[in-house]
Order: sequence, then structure tokens, then C-alpha cells
Amino acid sequence: MKPDHIERLISSVAGEGLALMFKRYSMQVDGDDTERLVYALEMLEKIFGLPTLVPILKFVGKQIETPSYAELNGDKLAVECPFKDFLLNKKPLESSLCYLCWGGLYKHGNVYFSEQKEDRCHFVVLQSV
Repeated sequence: MKPDHIERLISSVAGEGLALMFKRYSMQVDGDDTERLVYALEMLEKIFGLPTLVPILKFVGKQIETPSYAELNGDKLAVECPFKDFLLNKKPLESSLCYLCWGGLYKHGNVYFSEQKEDRCHFVVLQSV
């Protein structure tokens, strides 16, 4: 998901002013789209508080594509949360998942990693064990 998509969503949900702030913060980061997106959301969280961002975070989580289950050379795959170093990953909702992961779990269910506990991140970087 691109920061531009989130900017449009924020504009429709919370107004143009908040969307412009999001755009400004996302442009301050030179990283990939995920880094830009999370940095901007963290800055908005610091200013407005988490309750303002909950609907946006749920939407983002639902839009991130989940990789399909795979095995590499017959070995099981380890999972690692791409958001693990961000503050957003430490904000649980009903479960111990971060908002981004909870949104995806809500949409997809935990179908790809049925052996994983539901308190693990659902959006994963696949690595051989």
C-alpha cells in the first residue's frame, strides 16, 4: 500500500488538514513505502493520539497483501514481523497483534500459517529456518 492511498483515505475520513500532515511526514523518510507509511502514522499518533488512527490502521492492515503459505526445500518457514521495530506494533487491539496485523487477520483469518499462534504477526517476511 502506497502512502498516497493512505493520504486519500485520511482525507476522506479525517479531513484535508490531517491528510496534508500525513503527506508531509511521509515525505520526510527516504525509506520504502512501508517505512514512510509507518513513520507518518507514528507522528500522527504522537500528535492526535491512537484513537484517532484506529479506523485508518484497520484499513491499512486489510489492504496489505499476505504472502501465500510456502515451504522452502521442505523446511518450515520462520516468520518475522516487518513492523516489529515500530511503535505501532506495540499497540494491541482485542488480541496481542498490532493494529496492522489485526486488520489483516480480521480480513484473511490465520489461514496461511495455521501452526502459528495468533499472537504472532500475520504479515510476514518468509525466511528458511
